[in-house]
Amino acid sequence: MIIYDRPDEDVFAEGAKPGEVADFPNVARGWGEAFDRTGGKPPMEWFNWLGIRTDRAMRYFLQRGVSEWSQTDDYPEGAIVQFDGVLYQAIQRTTRRPPRRYIRTVGTTLQLRRDFDHRPDGRQRYTPATAGREEPHRTVGPADG
Repeated sequence: MIIYDRPDEDVFAEGAKPGEVADFPNVARGWGEAFDRTGGKPPMEWFNWLGIRTDRAMRYFLQRGVSEWSQTDDYPEGAIVQFDGVLYQAIQRTTRRPPRRYIRTVGTTLQLRRDFDHRPDGRQRYTPATAGREEPHRTVGPADG
C-alpha cells in the first residue's frame, strides 16, 4: 500500500490575474457544456476555475479532517460529520436531519485533540476515544507503527 506525503498547501491559480479565472457555466453537465459552447476547446479561465475548486476542496479536508454537516447532503449509515464542534456518526441513512436528533456522538474535537498528543521526543501518544473513561496512553513510534 502506498502512503502518500501530505501535498503542499498551494491552491492552483489562486494568484491569477484579474480575468484569468471565470466560473464554469454548468458544473452538473461538465465538459459537455464546454464542448457545446467552445467546440471542444474550453478556455484557460475555466481550467483555472476547476483547479481552484479542486484545490480548495482538498485544503478544506486537510484542515478539517471531517466535513461539516450540510442540510443538502445525504449521509449513509456510518458517515461521520462535525456539527457545532461535535463529531457525529450516522446510525442510519439520513437526509436533511440535524445530527443531534438522528446521529450518535463520536466525540468532541477537544476530546480528539486530547486523544492525539505528542511527547517531547517527537513520538506520539495515542489514547483511543472512549465513552467517558480514560485509558492510559500507548506510545506509538516508528518501530511500532
